[in-house]
Amino acid sequence: NGIGIPPLSKDPSYAIMEYSRSCESNCNFCDSTGFWGNLVTYKTPERFVEEGFKLKEQGVDIVYVMDLNFTSNYNKAMDLCNEIVKSGLDLNWYAMSNVGSVLGNEDLLYAMKDAGCYKIAWGVESTCDENLQKMNKTGGGVKQNFEDTVYVLGHSLHAGIINQGYYIMGFPDETKESIIKDAQKIKDIPLHQLNIGIFTPIPLSAQFNQLKKEGFEFEEDLSMHDRNALIYSHPSIDRKEMKEIQMKLHSDFYKSPEFRLNAMESIRIDSRFEDSFNDYLNLINQEVLTK
Repeated sequence: NGIGIPPLSKDPSYAIMEYSRSCESNCNFCDSTGFWGNLVTYKTPERFVEEGFKLKEQGVDIVYVMDLNFTSNYNKAMDLCNEIVKSGLDLNWYAMSNVGSVLGNEDLLYAMKDAGCYKIAWGVESTCDENLQKMNKTGGGVKQNFEDTVYVLGHSLHAGIINQGYYIMGFPDETKESIIKDAQKIKDIPLHQLNIGIFTPIPLSAQFNQLKKEGFEFEEDLSMHDRNALIYSHPSIDRKEMKEIQMKLHSDFYKSPEFRLNAMESIRIDSRFEDSFNDYLNLINQEVLTK
């Protein structure tokens, strides 16, 4: 979870909930379409809230709403937020979202905050628009681009929500130089937490099928298929170098002044985040924040 409310030092109890299942998008690196198809189904807001109260009774502090894109349907997401507030369910929760599905619906972010959402894990994926197009990265029928990512996550920050970003590096046509060049723009995105994954071709995804067709070789040890190791035969980068790049980009982000400015702004908006940030920075061996 990383940055959470309560903070890590409080040893919070976690649970997983689900409001919707499947995803309407067709990102090439994802296996969702191959597994579920594209028909998104929902629980009723009332059922979700009922389950939330039961988890609270069992001592749960934080809930991860594991929908692949919580904001994919504006009305459904808003209905749930309104029901949580109406019911008095005091729940700390976080969810995954897609930039395109929030673009033009920024008021939803404020409703999510009011309903107890303290963090959104965004599919940032890349700062390069060409790479995003190759991934077929869309949401709400909108093709994602870097400019929209900065804009939407800026609204999320000002709504008082922590922005966690999922970022992918190491696609077959990327070089060490192009990865490092593109990553220089990560600091320009209003992010508080960064998860950099090494591209892992997932069975049932379009890109796995394409690489297999093109004759790429894959690591047979499935325990390594965790986004932290290179598991296919990259044309120009070996496993050791790819790992070094991943670690460098991660470290550079947390040492950037932009990260610290974003963190301090979020603490100004919601003081509960101060302990959460410093707990997380201690965990990843980075300098803590000071006022």
